[in-house]
Amino acid sequence: MNVNSLRHKTDLIYTELGNCDVIGVTETKLDYKTQSSLINIITLIEINFSTTREKAYSKTVYYDFDSGDYASATRHLQDIDWNSHFQNYNDINELYHILNSKVYHVMDKYIPKKVVLVRPRDKPWISADIKRKIRKRNRAHKKATPRNLESDWIKYRQLRNEVVDAVRQAKRQYLIQLHNSLVDKLVPPGKWWQIAKNTTTSSPIKLNGEILVHSIEKATAFNEVFCFVSTFDTEPDLPQVPQLTSRELSDILVSEQYVIDHFQILNIDKLAGPDKLPPKFLTAIFPSLVIFNYVVK
Repeated sequence: MNVNSLRHKTDLIYTELGNCDVIGVTETKLDYKTQSSLINIITLIEINFSTTREKAYSKTVYYDFDSGDYASATRHLQDIDWNSHFQNYNDINELYHILNSKVYHVMDKYIPKKVVLVRPRDKPWISADIKRKIRKRNRAHKKATPRNLESDWIKYRQLRNEVVDAVRQAKRQYLIQLHNSLVDKLVPPGKWWQIAKNTTTSSPIKLNGEILVHSIEKATAFNEVFCFVSTFDTEPDLPQVPQLTSRELSDILVSEQYVIDHFQILNIDKLAGPDKLPPKFLTAIFPSLVIFNYVVK
């Protein structure tokens, strides 16, 4: 064994791996007669490391809109003295923030929340019913192992087969729904791309003879390429664009019926935007349109 060679390799390993716990470094021992310049000596490295597993966690971000008290929410908005809230403000952005905070407070008060348990490692086709069957199967196996009775093993195998069939059927239905969503022309582009990204994986790319696998490496490579092709040696002269019209848009008139029409065509299946107000809730409380009279003015 070439100790001097291992010493240099060990230093290189510690430099590259940083704080990793290196257990041992060895080299293959080849017979002198079989050694040649074409044979590389293999270095074996044993590293002690542990991986972190994503654990389940609870999130209270889901509103149960089906159980909401929309009548009380609408009545609450109608009883607010909007004139006293808006009379000291002339900026449309300030009025928007006041309106947004009031409506969000009403939604938070009259729409119950659900605590959602998020399990990052679960497959999307594993439903709550399948999880109950899995727990039932595990209890049967735990009962059959110490007793070792034939009746217990028969029951366990029956539950195991039910779980296998349920998982296969659920996965088959999930893939069929994904296929139907991807070929459906009525699916919005944003939802279509979300489905496509969730069902596909990013393949490695080759750049200058090097295979890039990590997402950060690929993003850096794309950024360098785009920066290179977007850089000019000499800045071009921008053309003088003539002014097409002398008119200016100064007054914007919004009628109450115009607002009602836009509320009625909202897609209630879309998620909330930056204002955190879901379209499903806004569609339910839009009859309280007295608030828009002050905003439009």
